[in-house]
Amino acid sequence: MTREEVGRLGNKVSLGNYEAHLISSFTDKGELHRVDATATFREGSCSEALGSVRRYLERDFGAPRSLKPHIPLYGGMHRRCHDWRLGAAWLQLCCAQYEIKEGRPPLIYVSVTYGVRGRDAPVGPDVEGWDPLLNIPVKGIY
Repeated sequence: MTREEVGRLGNKVSLGNYEAHLISSFTDKGELHRVDATATFREGSCSEALGSVRRYLERDFGAPRSLKPHIPLYGGMHRRCHDWRLGAAWLQLCCAQYEIKEGRPPLIYVSVTYGVRGRDAPVGPDVEGWDPLLNIPVKGIY
């Protein structure tokens, strides 16, 4: 995808209980380097929130085949994976456990980065124990 194509897609969407932002970066040659999608949820369950982001990325954004999803997953379960479907499954399980324990929607913020094959940097955890690409507050933010 080119800068113009990404520009036409827009970088913000607000639908119901979530608001999402896309942040795209490009190489010096104008090629798409990576796309960060950040969503903030005002209410709703974890599975609904995750579904909203996934639909937004896959349907509205298109998730080009040249982009590979990075979904390193922590948040108490200490699982890490780079497959969107597997990452989503672990996230749903983690959130479901948290919902049962706390009795309230656990997920308030999630971000996903799509990196272009061969151009993206290695993915690693940050020093505070939060994954830089997919953040799950340990106690939630309300």
